[in-house]
Amino acid sequence: MRPLPRHRRRRGSILPIVAMLMPILCSLTAMALDLGILAVSRTNCQSAADSAALVATRTLNPDVANGNQAAANAAAVQDVTDNKLATRPGFPNSTTVEFGLYKYYDTTTTPAYNPPQFLVKPGDWYAAGAALPAGEKSWTASRVTVKANQVSLFSSAMGVTNLNSYAYAIAVYRPRDIAMTLDMTGSMK
Repeated sequence: MRPLPRHRRRRGSILPIVAMLMPILCSLTAMALDLGILAVSRTNCQSAADSAALVATRTLNPDVANGNQAAANAAAVQDVTDNKLATRPGFPNSTTVEFGLYKYYDTTTTPAYNPPQFLVKPGDWYAAGAALPAGEKSWTASRVTVKANQVSLFSSAMGVTNLNSYAYAIAVYRPRDIAMTLDMTGSMK
């Protein structure tokens, strides 16, 4: 009987290596798929938070008691619920709406190179249902936080059962003042 050529005899030695590496390859593939699911969930959370913050800010009304905050809160939560990207079961797990005051803060206590600015200070966010601070006329900003808890598809074999993602968005109401000058003297011809 004729012996096998040398290159054919060595092929059999690769199978044990492939068999040992197969669980590692499968777990890396599962992790890549679950990370893709997590990235899509994070994008969907951000989209839902963006639109809900805009809806809440547009619903605020300075002519209504407490700035129409209750209706703005309800509209933001409903917008997240109606978001087409977030129609999967279990998404979102929670939606938090907060309101703030977007106003001009003078920076007289800061260095001269730091100009005055409009902003909402970090401590100036109030939960939905809070009363306006004394001396304020209306709420002018809203912050919506959307949290989702996705069940992992493949990583549960490695002990990871939930994939948590969240996003927040801030929208502010900035009224614009317009000044117009008309020259009626005829000097411009």
